[in-house]
Amino acid sequence: MKKVIKVILVLMLIFNIFSTVRYGIDTFGEKDIDCERVTITDKYEIGSGVRGTSDYMKGENEDGHYKIVGYDYDIGDTVKIYQNANSVGANGSNPEWYTSREMAEGVSTAGFVFFIILTIINVIIVKKCSNLKKT
Repeated sequence: MKKVIKVILVLMLIFNIFSTVRYGIDTFGEKDIDCERVTITDKYEIGSGVRGTSDYMKGENEDGHYKIVGYDYDIGDTVKIYQNANSVGANGSNPEWYTSREMAEGVSTAGFVFFIILTIINVIIVKKCSNLKKT
């Protein structure tokens, strides 16, 4: 039983290290950010009920129409919008754009810090389990 627990702890440690590295790359690595200048032509909400609603704006320029997250600007305003070309929201039939570069980058510092803390705790537990066996 102790070997099974040790194997599980080591597997958790490997997962935590992998997740920390992945969040670190996402947080501090280079991102492929696209930028467009559009005119806001419409504002609308999607969803209802328990999950609530999401606010969106519709932007247009000579290249087409854009679905923009948020409700920050008025109809007729010209704004710069951003999109992370590698994000999940960019790879759909109706890709989402953002009014700030930071939102488009999707920086997840909280996830990175969470997995660093989890990895440290996991290392401490693995060391304590190893020390118990020696005594």
